[in-house]
Amino acid sequence: MQFTGRRVYVAGVDSIRKKKIKLYMDNRPDVQLFFIDSSVINSINSCVDQLGIYIIPHTFVSDLFPIDDKTMKGLSLFAPQVIGFGPVEAMAFSFMSGCNDYLCEPWEPEELYIRSFRCIQSESKKVGEGSLYMIDEHRLYYSNREECINLSKAESIIIRVLLRNKGIFINRETLGILTESRYEGRNSSRAIDMKISRLRSKIRSLCGDCPIRTSSGYGWTIDPDI
Repeated sequence: MQFTGRRVYVAGVDSIRKKKIKLYMDNRPDVQLFFIDSSVINSINSCVDQLGIYIIPHTFVSDLFPIDDKTMKGLSLFAPQVIGFGPVEAMAFSFMSGCNDYLCEPWEPEELYIRSFRCIQSESKKVGEGSLYMIDEHRLYYSNREECINLSKAESIIIRVLLRNKGIFINRETLGILTESRYEGRNSSRAIDMKISRLRSKIRSLCGDCPIRTSSGYGWTIDPDI
């Protein structure tokens, strides 16, 4: 199987800039480019592709990432990544509102591509001679073998959270909330351990090793690439 690239959605650009972006991106196999109407981007829930990267005007980025649960504050979870663009004066506010990156005017398609690719790299992990990526909501891809494995919903959530937060230990309570394991009855304290075990087994079958690391009392993490 060939990895066809992460999906990049661009909103709020005029026809001239749209043409320049398309011309540049058409020869980049590591991304799939889509143009969308910025009027539909009114909350993070409207960014329906959770693995997509959204390039949107700075006027649409406020309140994109409300996080209510105290166990999740400070974590970048599995919402889509957002790159804002606009004047330099709006950059600080855009980052504070939840943007992963920001394009200051004037910017060119090459900068959009580089920043998009950096977002993609932030959710990958080198293992052996290849890298692990999520290519859609339920498939984990290994570039060295050009193969993928199917994951359950809970397994997908766990690996995406760990990839997004490399170097940060994610505890059982947080993963339980995200995967709803806290509702699985009196044995729910072991539910996450069992999900992690199954996920590790699948990853080893795909690439021969598993980058998920356990620390007793802290939780699980994936170390950043050096």
